[in-house]
Amino acid sequence: FYFEIAILAILNSVICIGLNLLMGYAGQVSLGHGAFAGLGAYISVVLSTNFEFSPISSILISIVFMSIFAFILSKPILKLKGHYLAMATLGIGIIINIVLNSEDEITGGADGMSVSEFSIFGYIFNSNIQWYILCSVLLVLVVWTFNNLIDSPFGRLLRSIHDSEKAAGSVGINVPHFKSYVFVISVVIATLAGSFYAFFSGYISPEEASFSHSIELVVMVVFGGLGRIYGAVFG
Repeated sequence: FYFEIAILAILNSVICIGLNLLMGYAGQVSLGHGAFAGLGAYISVVLSTNFEFSPISSILISIVFMSIFAFILSKPILKLKGHYLAMATLGIGIIINIVLNSEDEITGGADGMSVSEFSIFGYIFNSNIQWYILCSVLLVLVVWTFNNLIDSPFGRLLRSIHDSEKAAGSVGINVPHFKSYVFVISVVIATLAGSFYAFFSGYISPEEASFSHSIELVVMVVFGGLGRIYGAVFG
């Protein structure tokens, strides 16, 4: 039980780090991140369980698909600001949840679907201790990567966009491009963590892409502190 709670906390931390990059550093609100994580997880599960792709291959394909999906999606919605942007991401999240519930033949509908075993090069992860170590390594890598990212020129660009988009644009920063870039990064991280959760639990349902899950993630980020990598973990 304690291992399971720890693993869930770690995977939520990974999602929140990506969401914090979007909200805390780029200043863009998303109320649909739970849906993005759920959709990415479903793609991985369907490829692995129904089409017999290896778990790693299915996750990589899911990441590529969600990257393209997020990039296309970012172009119209990131032109919005404030409450309008929040409502747009909320609407997209609800649409994703409806699709996952209604496509019974692919997703299993409201009842969800079972998930195949997770393995890396033939090594099967079938105990909580193994999953705890794997997810801990993932969290350490994500924290290290994002700390370096925030301290880089890209991180300073994000902070400038957060403070004032007009001021950032006046010094030659391509604001729409970088907003799309960070949105894609946050969705990719959510896809990765969501896929890991699905393989760990051995079961997935549309509840993972629900509005309430998205709100939980936002609360975690805000509670831990916007613009703080370790705050996302604490939250």
